[in-house]
Amino acid sequence: MALVSAEVQQAFADTVLPGSARWPKASEVITFPIRYLEDFEIPEDGQELEILNQLLTADSQARHQLCVDLEKLQPGVFQTLLTRIFAAYYSNPKVLRLIEETHSYPARPPMPIGQVFLTIEAPPGLPAVTTPLWRKDGTKTAEKVYGLQEIKPSKDWTLEEIMTWQS
Repeated sequence: MALVSAEVQQAFADTVLPGSARWPKASEVITFPIRYLEDFEIPEDGQELEILNQLLTADSQARHQLCVDLEKLQPGVFQTLLTRIFAAYYSNPKVLRLIEETHSYPARPPMPIGQVFLTIEAPPGLPAVTTPLWRKDGTKTAEKVYGLQEIKPSKDWTLEEIMTWQS
């Protein structure tokens, strides 16, 4: 078994989080190797290791295709790398500030690391809604939405209604 090197982590991270005019690319805010991946190993002789190593010398278009190939060949390896890199990126203070500036809500747990990924074929049955689903975070919008949901806890909200919550 082999650990995924810091260089490969960075190449994968910059492929899935390339950045934009507003958002930094992964390597601008993440320190490699990522602590979330310190115990993640893959077979030394596997095709997925070969694909990951090819990321080091590939251009951006080829890197994207290599990640597509990795996702098809080894979805478990791809998902592990993806979710742990996303966790490192979206827990960075600079990215959290950008989230707060862009969306006007506090960026704090459970986002981003608090999400649990279920790996079962059929989703579990959800209990009937008896309490509001909106998380109280101290903002006026949250209080407004929580109040609406408290009045009608089993209402199915339309997208149009949800879009008005921020106004």
